[in-house]
Amino acid sequence: MERAFRARAAAGLGDIQLPRFARHDAHVAAAMREGGFCALSERRVGKDGMAVCLPLTWPK
Repeated sequence: MERAFRARAAAGLGDIQLPRFARHDAHVAAAMREGGFCALSERRVGKDGMAVCLPLTWPK
């Protein structure tokens, strides 16, 4: 499967795991016009660590 995935990517067919529109410039521009993207929250873990977690934070 890895060989097939790499051959597909090398042929310029892209990553089938990601929706095509998600990488589209018009999609990003439209989302930014509407206020941006939501983000996961962050919290400290230990002295120097950071963890990404729920809840989602929505742009204001």
